Amino acid sequence: MNGVLAAGGPAGMHGQQAVVTGAARGIGARIARELAWAGASVTVLDIHDPAETVAAIVADGGTASGQVVDVTDLAAVRRALAGLPRLDVLVTSAAVYGDTVALDDLDESEVDLVLGVNVKGTLWTIKAALPLLRHPAPARTS
Repeated sequence: MNGVLAAGGPAGMHGQQAVVTGAARGIGARIARELAWAGASVTVLDIHDPAETVAAIVADGGTASGQVVDVTDLAAVRRALAGLPRLDVLVTSAAVYGDTVALDDLDESEVDLVLGVNVKGTLWTIKAALPLLRHPAPARTS
């Protein structure tokens, strides 16, 4: 993979643990692959099966694991992060986009979904990750 982050350069992330939400496809998948290419061990979380992203990372020589997780469910996010010994990088990329419609035509359930994933999901992911992020990580090894 030819990525933006250089594995041996100043942004090299060998020995770092990263979590990326919304990484089964799109921007989240690309971010997960870039982090892995730079040397981070990546945990991929998404409401859709992240197996394809994990397989791509492994095929590129990286380390990754994945779980199906609904980021709007705080308990589920906590369970997903529970097995990590530490966390160095958190990317909250899970997002959904509603249809572009006139204000008069907005559907309440669609608004709830967009706000639930984009706002609440981000907040719950950060809240669940805080205990890991607040503990100092062991020294990096290059």
